[in-house]
Amino acid sequence: MDKIELTRRERTGIWLAVLLSASAGAVDTIGYLQFDRVFVANMTGNTVLFASDVVASQFRPALNHLLPIITFLLGVVIARILLIQRDQPDWPKIGVCLILISGLWTILAVLVANLGSILIPVLAFSMGAQNATLSQVDKVPVNTAFITGNLEKLGEAIASLFRKPGNRDDRLKLRTVGSIWIAYALGAVAGALAALHLGRHSLLMPAGVLCLGAILVLTTHSRTR
Repeated sequence: MDKIELTRRERTGIWLAVLLSASAGAVDTIGYLQFDRVFVANMTGNTVLFASDVVASQFRPALNHLLPIITFLLGVVIARILLIQRDQPDWPKIGVCLILISGLWTILAVLVANLGSILIPVLAFSMGAQNATLSQVDKVPVNTAFITGNLEKLGEAIASLFRKPGNRDDRLKLRTVGSIWIAYALGAVAGALAALHLGRHSLLMPAGVLCLGAILVLTTHSRTR
């Protein structure tokens, strides 16, 4: 199979998705290991744990799992409302600013001890805003905060390439969602190692990546206008 040639826009989109997915994998792992088994991006896991806690009459843990679900949803809603109102340009500045602010606020919350209780809700909000802001790379729909939907798209691309090996769209989808999955997995590994040695300060790593990804988008958008 010939090597696929990517446009500048496609390369930028993939690199951004990889950065954000690596950050999501790291922050989800750190949140689970350091904050009472609470996920930051994996709302399926939080929903299952919330239901289990309710059945077991463990209401405080149930609340801990419910709160990030609410703030993740809030991040999605606010980002989408802002993007719709701005008629969503190619690289939407408003949603990316939400990601940047969330990353900076997370860094502040890690460094200031009495703000630690809001770390998980803020990070869940940023994951929701992130997923709503970067919802596709060129024509390929993607999720950068969780993986299940990407694995489904990866399977679709593989199945389609068996029938049409030279189809560029499917090859782009394969490269994009495959890169996102690998980045998420590597981010989770890095997050687990960082959590083991740095504790909650390990969140500085994915928060910094969030800021870097947001700055990359804003810079790219300014150059292409």
